[in-house]
Amino acid sequence: MVMCCIPAVPMPMLMNKCIIDECGLVCTEEAVGNSHDLIAKLMDTAAQTSSGAEAVHKERRVKQEAAFKRLIDSVDAGKGQAFTVDYYYSAFAEFTRSYIQAYLMGGTDHDIRFLPPCRVCKGDPIHKAAGDFVRAQAIMSGKGGQDLQWSHMEYAEIVMYFALELQRQEGS
Repeated sequence: MVMCCIPAVPMPMLMNKCIIDECGLVCTEEAVGNSHDLIAKLMDTAAQTSSGAEAVHKERRVKQEAAFKRLIDSVDAGKGQAFTVDYYYSAFAEFTRSYIQAYLMGGTDHDIRFLPPCRVCKGDPIHKAAGDFVRAQAIMSGKGGQDLQWSHMEYAEIVMYFALELQRQEGS
């Protein structure tokens, strides 16, 4: 339920997958993961941090609030404009990247990359997660959501739908 409060759809991230081979060596290979899964894990880890970390939590919240403001400013800039899904996808990617980096060690350069929206196929895990996310958003905002036929939508359409819904929410 907490993930419904993230103001960005689940996004396909390139991640390093660590594997221990038969010799006990750690190898990495690129894999695609769900940004919301990573954020949920980071939230869980942060929640388990010792009570002496109030300053760290405050610094993280300040960074995340700044990322949220930049996202809302970007989404608001699209009102009445003919912005494309790429514009909104970039805004969500920048927000998600900043949101994730707020949990990570400062002073370290983290390679956080997203696949383009055209790489998400109907029915794959990211597509399903994005559809479930916008349905949950609609239910939480009191707009129903049960009628949303996201399974028939392309991922890019889901991104655009959510961006326009976010505009409407921020405008009211």
